[in-house]
Amino acid sequence: MKKSRNCSWGDTERIVEVYDAFDFAAINADAVSRARRYILMADIDVGDEWWPVGVGDEEDNRPFTGLFDGGGHTVTLGGIAGDPECAGLFGLIGEGGTVQNLAVRGRISMDSKKPLRLGGIVGALEAGGSVKSCVSSVDITAASDEFVRVGGVAGINYGGTISDCRSDGAIRAMGGNGVAGGIVGICKGCSLSPAVVENCVSQSDLKAGGVAGGIVGRHACSSVVNCVALNASVESGVTRGRVVGENFLLESIQMINNYGGVPGAWRNDAGGQDGADCGTRPPGFWWRDASTWDIARGEPWSFDAIWVWDAEEHMPRLTWETRVVA
Repeated sequence: MKKSRNCSWGDTERIVEVYDAFDFAAINADAVSRARRYILMADIDVGDEWWPVGVGDEEDNRPFTGLFDGGGHTVTLGGIAGDPECAGLFGLIGEGGTVQNLAVRGRISMDSKKPLRLGGIVGALEAGGSVKSCVSSVDITAASDEFVRVGGVAGINYGGTISDCRSDGAIRAMGGNGVAGGIVGICKGCSLSPAVVENCVSQSDLKAGGVAGGIVGRHACSSVVNCVALNASVESGVTRGRVVGENFLLESIQMINNYGGVPGAWRNDAGGQDGADCGTRPPGFWWRDASTWDIARGEPWSFDAIWVWDAEEHMPRLTWETRVVA
């Protein structure tokens, strides 16, 4: 039997348990529902006509501002209903909104006359919002008569924080105005709220008609810290970078201890701002040596707490991933 657990006063403080796609869709009911706290209780399939939670269209802005804890479960997403400008499992996460401990797999394919911001977890992340400890294995293909911003985790990050996430879905941003990133398509903050991407790793295969980057497609007034781009390939029609495809306003960006490793011939279009090579260090050695990563901005890569080392795959995994498998 479904239950809700009261943990504090106030309707938005009630933790609502989500068991299926109907429960999940109910989050979109109204502003109060979008501000509540939720926990996913099982792996679910939301089908191929999903209306993203939170709306971020030009004339309709209704963000998710609550807390959604995936509980280490997986949501399978088969496609998007309608023609939203911001799409993913979540369309728009606003100030105070958080999505965490969640895996999303499946596919999104959209061809629109409107601008598109697409991500496996969320289409657009606003200042004060966050996505953390999430995995996106969503294959995304997008085309538009206007612009396309596609990322494994988020299409665009407007001053929010994406931390401790990984992606491995195939990302396609078609057309000359397409921007693709393994974690986020565009990372753009402001002086009061810089956009942050930290402690993330991407193995996504990327292709963009315009700009592509292993972690971030394009960024300005933002920080990319302790991220690892291990993409199988990164292709673009205009410019590409191992970690960041294109830097705007160099004085406003911060890149610390990022690593780019792409097999085969590779040009570093983003210049000296595009991370360091691992050189001859094998991946296992690199990741086991947590002291490699700078901790000036806070927590380092935390093995045993947030991340664990997968000795078979020679890759880090989130701790909840190993618990779910076990």
